[in-house]
Amino acid sequence: MLMCIAYVQPITRGELSSFFGKEVSRDLIGVLRAQDFIASGPRSPQPGAHTYVTTKNFLSQFGLDTLRQLPDFEARGRRPVLQGEVARRGHHAGICRCWL
Repeated sequence: MLMCIAYVQPITRGELSSFFGKEVSRDLIGVLRAQDFIASGPRSPQPGAHTYVTTKNFLSQFGLDTLRQLPDFEARGRRPVLQGEVARRGHHAGICRCWL
């Protein structure tokens, strides 16, 4: 879940649910927020949809200074399978779903 948020942010809970093919619970989002791994992101264009982004604590806990230090899976010869709205965004969105 964190990997998906880190690579695609800002992202809504609905988009996360689409990636995983099942509902992402508010409780799980609450746990990640309580541990200061994620926070509210910019306003979503979808009415009532909150977006989430990773925090400085997330970076610190994983030994990163910036999100640019996340592994570049495409450079390692892996090709993401992109789906839905995030597929239209590009970037590393497919990492959340599966790899070919």
